[in-house]
Amino acid sequence: MGIATNGPAASPPAPWPPGLTRLLLLFEISHSAFAPTARELRRSRPQLPAAELNARLLPPTVALIRAAAQSLAEALGCGVEDVLRLCDPGAVARQLEGTHGTLRRLDRFWGGAPLVSLAALTPLVMTWPEPVTGHLIALQGKVQVNGADLHPHDFAPLPAGTVLGLDSGALVLLRRTVVAQLVEAALAAGFRDIIADCCRAEAGLEVTVGPFHLQLNERLAVVNDRSVRLTELESRALALLARHPGEVQGRAAMMSQLQLTSARALDRVILSLRDKLGDGLIATVYGSGYALECLEKSAAR
Repeated sequence: MGIATNGPAASPPAPWPPGLTRLLLLFEISHSAFAPTARELRRSRPQLPAAELNARLLPPTVALIRAAAQSLAEALGCGVEDVLRLCDPGAVARQLEGTHGTLRRLDRFWGGAPLVSLAALTPLVMTWPEPVTGHLIALQGKVQVNGADLHPHDFAPLPAGTVLGLDSGALVLLRRTVVAQLVEAALAAGFRDIIADCCRAEAGLEVTVGPFHLQLNERLAVVNDRSVRLTELESRALALLARHPGEVQGRAAMMSQLQLTSARALDRVILSLRDKLGDGLIATVYGSGYALECLEKSAAR
């Protein structure tokens, strides 16, 4: 006599792309707003079609990678896109030189992870960002981790929030950068164009500040439904301000990010932006830098 059943047996969950669980775990230990959703996705293992899964994960993945690249770019004194391209496993370039430091891909492995060397061209202080940890070995010069000296050939972990200090001429060996680890996980999860997606991410900038509504799409800015064409340098400068509306962006940091050699060159870029966008959107904070905010806020200072 046969055994009665209530219906066909449920099919097992479809296998996830390799690396997807790892990517979701990186989200979980980050401070990203997507972290709770990533935790839910990983624990429930929903049987989502590949297209839907990609649609849900791609935007926060791009945002997280860009945030990590922004932190590293600010420390090195170079462009975000330069960091992203260096972290592309298929990249031909092996060296990234900023105004503060040089990062070199060694394409050798230590404990299963690609190695890079970080050399300080000027005294360099950086905070190891979220969401992953790394490791380093001091090779030469004065190296400090959270204020404590690291002697040559000493090994140190770099959990998130670690403050790494290098004197001019110091050299360290890194197990991997935060950006590289995120890119590796995204590629393994199936996001084959992740570097290009991250480089195009500025196209999604849209902010409202006071009476102004700004949309930035590559070299096209739309302010209160009025469109203006920007140069590449103007677009990059406006993006720096638009990512943190209302926050002062220091002149030195902006010069470093835009790879400008003088404060006067930065002033010319801001002046040109004001001519194109109109008054009141970009405020000068005297003695500090610039901010994206309306005149009413600026006058109140």
